[in-house]
Amino acid sequence: MVRAFLIKYAEIGIKGKNRYVFENALVRRVRERLERCVGEFMVEKEQGRVYVEALSDDFDKEEVMEGLSHVFGIAHICPVVLVEDKTFSHVCEELVTHMKEELGDRPFTFKVFAKRSDKKYEMKSPDICMQAGEYIIENMPNASVDVHHPEYTVYFAPGPRIMRIPTDRVEKLLSLGVILHLNEGESMAFTGKDKVEEAAKEIFRRTGSPVVITLGEKGSLAYDGKEIFFAPPVKTSVVDTIGAGDSHAGAVISTRRFGLSWQEAITAANYVSAAVVAKEGGQLEDGDFAKVLESLPSDLREKIGK
Repeated sequence: MVRAFLIKYAEIGIKGKNRYVFENALVRRVRERLERCVGEFMVEKEQGRVYVEALSDDFDKEEVMEGLSHVFGIAHICPVVLVEDKTFSHVCEELVTHMKEELGDRPFTFKVFAKRSDKKYEMKSPDICMQAGEYIIENMPNASVDVHHPEYTVYFAPGPRIMRIPTDRVEKLLSLGVILHLNEGESMAFTGKDKVEEAAKEIFRRTGSPVVITLGEKGSLAYDGKEIFFAPPVKTSVVDTIGAGDSHAGAVISTRRFGLSWQEAITAANYVSAAVVAKEGGQLEDGDFAKVLESLPSDLREKIGK
């Protein structure tokens, strides 16, 4: 049962050191709005997100979502099912139980995207995606993967580890239609191809989904099964390459959520990764993100700003 809501915001996320002021204001507005809804709620701010948890059983999910939709500054409201992490099998069981309650017997498509908030968790994000996807397929015969118009999407960026994952597991994961994100060397080693363009086509043949490959100082490319898109590199001074691939993958995911094309997404992602390698430690502060947005071509900046 849905007992919580994850609130995501847009413009507030690019504020500088005073971002907490805007976040606190948003939390106050959320609390004020929830006073009009039936039930008791707790509102918390954590890791750049705002969480609302129902403390009583008499609340109405639709009423809460409708009320929060009128709060200025909120970009998305995601219903959340809270599950006690006894074992990963228990989490998967609860996941399928909830999906059956929400979706019934109707056919549906899905992809899994998992992100660990606790990096000490016993499983890595790609393993969570793979095993959760397998459990859904095995326990919900009405579930299938639609790689062209999926209801849910999985991005898989394993890095060089892809060569060490057992072949049967990799094939099961690829069969879910994941969007693979690799660098040039990884893509050619994984496919056995001598050219990165051929590697991209081979990966698409095995997944049926778009492919993103970073090319280092040559930029990046994406292949959607019909066309190969190239994005030129962004000039920068390389200080530390840690986080370059992860930041590029994250930027691709974010910009695709904004509705950008593959050409636009990898172009914007190049700007983000260029900013990351120009700093030591592989991490950007709020002010750095703001500068990246300002440096983007005007057409991309406008689309993301919307």
